[in-house]
Amino acid sequence: MDAFPNGSGGMGIGENGNPSDSRSTSGGWALAHGFNQGEERTGVRRFSGHLGMSVLGPVRIGEVSQIGQRQAGARTIGAPMPRALLALLIIKKNSVVPMWQIVEELWREPPQSAVNIVRQYICKLRTMLNSFVPSSQIGTYSGGYDMTVDPGVLDSTIFEERISTGQGLLVVGRVDEAIQTLGEAVDLYRGPAYFDVERGAAVLIERVRLDELFVDALVTRARAQINVGELVGAIAALRWVVGHHPFREHPYMDLMKAFALDGRKADALAVYRRVRTLMIEELGLDVSQQMRDMERHVLLDELR
Repeated sequence: MDAFPNGSGGMGIGENGNPSDSRSTSGGWALAHGFNQGEERTGVRRFSGHLGMSVLGPVRIGEVSQIGQRQAGARTIGAPMPRALLALLIIKKNSVVPMWQIVEELWREPPQSAVNIVRQYICKLRTMLNSFVPSSQIGTYSGGYDMTVDPGVLDSTIFEERISTGQGLLVVGRVDEAIQTLGEAVDLYRGPAYFDVERGAAVLIERVRLDELFVDALVTRARAQINVGELVGAIAALRWVVGHHPFREHPYMDLMKAFALDGRKADALAVYRRVRTLMIEELGLDVSQQMRDMERHVLLDELR
């Protein structure tokens, strides 16, 4: 999986609908991909509050801004094993995680001293949390541990709440507010969730789930932007989506529509040729009837 922030990235869609290098040397995924250039560009109004824990990207605790920029006092968990343990406790927050599951997540072949090592890690994590996130505590229970996490402390919780709220606003027709709220969710994302955690099935499952939510939020917001004529922001987001998820047809159709409405008919048709070639060469399949219909609508200038 491509890493979004801190200068890494992947192939996007260039000005003419063809692949282009979207790597950037600037910090932060959203900044690197042009989604934080102000309301004039994307309709996003930054959310200025601060969180105690951030997992949308590298795991950090302390004062972490909601667009992922490091603040005074923010800390990464340097050692990989305690970091993986903290990640597991965050994922299973407010519920007891049994010792056997912790050991299974941390080691492929656990040492005989695994339980004692976990206890040492817990002591270190408690000390760090007391210093940086006092509202979150690790409790000891028979056979396991429980981490209490205030909903307002964790960026992934705020991220999901923003997405849910934005979708609800779309349902009732409050499109401008929905675009802003979904943009706040996108702003929170600094890269693949738990990016610096390299072990554990629970972490992998949660990373995939949160990354899917991020892509869905990007596409949902882009469609809303298209509907109100905010085409620049929509095109930027959809280019990234199709560049990183090249076998999803619907974002290509959204991108074609955005280009066509922006008066860029040639670019829209270039996107169609690219995706059709890709599907035939890579999957041995032609594009769907919906995609062919979109090409026809573009050719006949039928999109409004």
